Amino acid sequence: MENKYQQDFNLTQWVNEFEILTQQGEKTCFDIRIYQKLIEYYQSEGDLKKAVEVAESALEQYGYRVDFYLSKSRLLLSLKQPLEAMDCLHQAERLSPQDTEILLTKALILSDLKDRDIALALLHDMKIYVGQSDLVDVLTTEVQIRFMGEEYDKGFIILKDALRINPYHEKGQQLLSEYTSSSRNYQSIAKFLQEMLENAPYSHFAWYNLGHCYSNLNEYAKAIDAFEYAYLIKPEFQQAYIDCADTCILLCQYDKALAIYHEVLNTFGEEYDLMITIAECCLHLKDTRQAKKYLNQCLKLDMFGEEVHFLMGQCFAIEEKWHKAIQSYRRAISIDDTSDVYFLSLAKAYAQIGEIDKAARNFKKATNCAPEQNSYWFAYASFLLKQGKIQQALDVLDQGELSAVGSDLLYCRAAIYYILGNKTKSIDILAEVLEDDFNSHIEMFELAPEMESDRDIISIINYYKGELFE
Repeated sequence: MENKYQQDFNLTQWVNEFEILTQQGEKTCFDIRIYQKLIEYYQSEGDLKKAVEVAESALEQYGYRVDFYLSKSRLLLSLKQPLEAMDCLHQAERLSPQDTEILLTKALILSDLKDRDIALALLHDMKIYVGQSDLVDVLTTEVQIRFMGEEYDKGFIILKDALRINPYHEKGQQLLSEYTSSSRNYQSIAKFLQEMLENAPYSHFAWYNLGHCYSNLNEYAKAIDAFEYAYLIKPEFQQAYIDCADTCILLCQYDKALAIYHEVLNTFGEEYDLMITIAECCLHLKDTRQAKKYLNQCLKLDMFGEEVHFLMGQCFAIEEKWHKAIQSYRRAISIDDTSDVYFLSLAKAYAQIGEIDKAARNFKKATNCAPEQNSYWFAYASFLLKQGKIQQALDVLDQGELSAVGSDLLYCRAAIYYILGNKTKSIDILAEVLEDDFNSHIEMFELAPEMESDRDIISIINYYKGELFE
């Protein structure tokens, strides 16, 4: 049996050979299995037009093969060419008029051609004579048509019938995943999946779907368990690993997330996005050495990845190597000058080395990129306040409150008025904001430490503390 490396090597050779021959206008002459592999390859790459070319080449050599007509027809349907898809399917019908797959594809094409009633009638007739295994395919095809017609609830009822017959039906589980995303009916779908898994505990896709239901219900610990079951049952289920690790991040379980990401790396090989995610996880753990290791690997694959340069800057910022951090942030911005996060990080780095004007310019750019982010206005105003530029800080808050709302802006304003000697105005603002967001008042003491020992300020804070916690 060929190992995975040999299979990948062979596939690369076949792809290269097919593309060279077609570019030269020569006929291809491959084994049936190779044509099938090529079609699967181009589908996975999202190049459906090239997949159609492969199917056409296969049909020149194997014009009696129903499966190649079916492949071409489905590809044309995916390319929104239903008339051409139907023409191709008619050729398959001549070879095998009662083939179930042909009839199911015909129903989908008819639905796409707005002949929905005829499509549903065709499926209704099929339900009468097909066997149990084919019945699931008929039902899931009807679900697709119902979903296309936005009959989601009716489609869900039919889908449940299909999955009760075969809980391991992959297309059915994929449709359930689509329904989950569109309907957000997480509670009832989770209940259905729990009942299903009592009778079919090894349905990896059912566990995966249940994990997403739990995640959307904010039951993250249960979601992690469900995703783990999914990839333990099917070790090649890469997305289950990724979603499990991502959910661990939500619970700040960075060590566990990192272990899962490493398992993905060792099992499925190096992937650019995965290595970036691993680097981010290392940053959460303050392990900048490991983070930089993976980021450097990413740079070898793509020197112009702005996110890699930004994360490299984050590594240097954690290490308090501010000049190196600034260089990395500036590289990221030179590639993408629309990211508010990049400008904010650069501003903070300049502030650390006392480059006041450059810091201010970049705080302003961050707020221009994302004026709705109240935390950016707070950071900008706080920075100015610490530089003794009190009126400028107040002006920034005035600008910020035109497009952003947040208790942090009000606490900053209260601190500024206190510093300006207008304690009455400061207390009036506190009376407004303490009731809505009591816990954030600590930020105010960092801006104006003397407020923490002011009896009048402490008195009003204690008053609202009593109101909230009595």
